[in-house]
Amino acid sequence: MFAGSASLLAAPPSEVLDEFPIGIYYGPWPEDTNDGSYAEIRDMNANFIVGWNDKHVTLGRNLFSLDLAEKHGLKVLVDDFVTYSEFKMELISQMSTDDAWNVRNDKPIGQTFTTPAGPIWDHGIVGLKLNNPNLPSGTSFTLSIYDNPNKTSLILSDTVTAPLEAPPYLEFNLGRVSYQLSPETQYYMEVTTTSTTDLGLVAVSTSDVYNGGQAFYQGQPQNGDLLFYLYIGSTLAPNFTEDSRPSDEALKQAVNFYKDHPAYMGMHLRDEPPGEWLPKMKEIQDTVRQNDPNHLAYFNMLLGGSKSVRTIPLTSAQTVGQTFKTKPNQTTISYIQAGIDKAGWGANESVKLTLWDSPSKAAKIAERTLTGTPDSSYPMFKLNAAVNPDTSYYMEFSIEPVNGSVSVYASQKGVDWDSNGTAYQSGQPADFDLWFTVDANQSGEIQGDFVTSSNRIGQTFKTAANQTAINWIQLYIDNETWSTGEVLTLTLWDSPSKTSKIAESSIDTQPSSYFPKFRLNAAVTPNTTYYMELTHNGGGDNQVGLVIRSKDGVKWVEGAMNILTVSRSMPISGLLSTLMFAEPENKTKSKLTSGNGRVITPMLFRMMLIHFL
Repeated sequence: MFAGSASLLAAPPSEVLDEFPIGIYYGPWPEDTNDGSYAEIRDMNANFIVGWNDKHVTLGRNLFSLDLAEKHGLKVLVDDFVTYSEFKMELISQMSTDDAWNVRNDKPIGQTFTTPAGPIWDHGIVGLKLNNPNLPSGTSFTLSIYDNPNKTSLILSDTVTAPLEAPPYLEFNLGRVSYQLSPETQYYMEVTTTSTTDLGLVAVSTSDVYNGGQAFYQGQPQNGDLLFYLYIGSTLAPNFTEDSRPSDEALKQAVNFYKDHPAYMGMHLRDEPPGEWLPKMKEIQDTVRQNDPNHLAYFNMLLGGSKSVRTIPLTSAQTVGQTFKTKPNQTTISYIQAGIDKAGWGANESVKLTLWDSPSKAAKIAERTLTGTPDSSYPMFKLNAAVNPDTSYYMEFSIEPVNGSVSVYASQKGVDWDSNGTAYQSGQPADFDLWFTVDANQSGEIQGDFVTSSNRIGQTFKTAANQTAINWIQLYIDNETWSTGEVLTLTLWDSPSKTSKIAESSIDTQPSSYFPKFRLNAAVTPNTTYYMELTHNGGGDNQVGLVIRSKDGVKWVEGAMNILTVSRSMPISGLLSTLMFAEPENKTKSKLTSGNGRVITPMLFRMMLIHFL
């Protein structure tokens, strides 16, 4: 959906999704991943979850999530440590099983493994599978890594205590930078317990299917291997740059983990990668698709990246164009959205987009001219043009009057955003790509305001028809502006006149995310309008924000989104809050409250709509 959108989001086969996809962007946190939370997500008429979550991207946690999703008729776009990790990450795994061994205080279970080539390895996660995950609470397992099966030297250990976070998978955290494992070296890992009764059963294969080591039972080597996976990483090397990425083998193993699960929708490869990563992201996407052509290989795009984004002048002496390819089933182009800096676009200047059959311009398909400074730097050129599927076309931008000069957004020279096309300057091929979308609006319609001691920001909203409590409210606030000494308080009132205070909650330290929670635990009346207001204590630099809201004049929810900035004593439109909901008239609309009256908040569970063409 960014510079050649056809290659970035492929339509899944019809059996993957048989209803209009409504997604949850950010699934529940580990402590909230359970049968009840997934039932609530489905009850609000969502049907898929994007699994980006820094504690939810291991095999065990992902499979636990997929099992819950299958039970409740949901699909999952899975994130995995292979592509999520900030630092270099490789994957060692053996997933075959035909037997299981009990572990007890006198029955240790172990496995030798060989580290991959690369730098010094200093962090990761080990996972095993228990055939009986219903362990008594307090039951503990310890995984230790030694230099060899003789256990000459202990390198590190980690202990896990039941209940498990992702049953039936038992996962151990190998920490970070507190140890070092050499590349291409064999080590020994062993699982023990203090229990005097049999625990587990740890899944194993009685065949020797992993050639980098072998299983051990009660200290003795066995002709087989444990079922295990080892994410092994190095803080000495990045996982992603414009020159590096996860290996094909790691990507293959990750895809093979999930592709046969009924709830698997595809792989969410990365969230908002910088523009300079795009060539490597395309290689990753191609590798994932080669190993699994039947599911999505998706990454979320945002124009950015200091090394990749630049502007190209569009003048009377220089046209700027781009070739691109239509989707395999595309017969119409309704509009093209371009990245054009509105700051340089004069009120009397006109920019024309012409769609041609090719750079030779033998046949004109359609054209559209926009006159005067647009509302944003991502204007829409409506074309309504008939096109052929899977066919290359050429679009060209030109400007009037003759003294006009406007800049279009493009990649740096040599950075390939679209493998199916290239940019042109004055009719000649150029070694970069323009920013554009085809039938996909990527501009965004949000703005924001600072909260200060003299600038209070508020929002009216209406409770759902069956809602009797508000546990917390979550807002979208730039946490990086939150300095020492600053306190934000959210107060819930009966109305903007503030006759009666219902509850309040304060946050006095910088939160860890852009979506801080103000916990209220307030009793409320169903189907009733309330008013929430943010205030600042005046400490620090007396400025927190931006608090995100909709663009002036843009309403997000029918009648429920009038912002009131009290210091101005006038309404402005659309604070972005997690109480952004309206009770639907029928089940065909998106229902944003659960059946038991609990609010399902779109900023914890952000709504994402994707139209699969």
